[in-house]
Amino acid sequence: MNSNSKHYYCPECDQQLNDNSRWCKSCQQRHFEENFDNWTSGDNDIDEFIKETQMKADDADQYLEWIPFSAFINVTKSDISEAGSLFTANWVR
Repeated sequence: MNSNSKHYYCPECDQQLNDNSRWCKSCQQRHFEENFDNWTSGDNDIDEFIKETQMKADDADQYLEWIPFSAFINVTKSDISEAGSLFTANWVR
């Protein structure tokens, strides 16, 4: 091991984290589960699919999140094709 490597630890559970992502899978899974009742897409199948991605994620870029339309501003239609319409927007967190 490189002696210059830094080790990162989860501030919640003190578990050593992956040096690259600083993602604590166990704590993130707990946060996801605690938030399951606070959102819905309105479609149970979609909700279950999103929850499954959250529980299986090993890193911060491996899960889906439901974002309600009300969380977007400056929504504009930017393209129309046979497949549908494309919109752009800013996400307000």
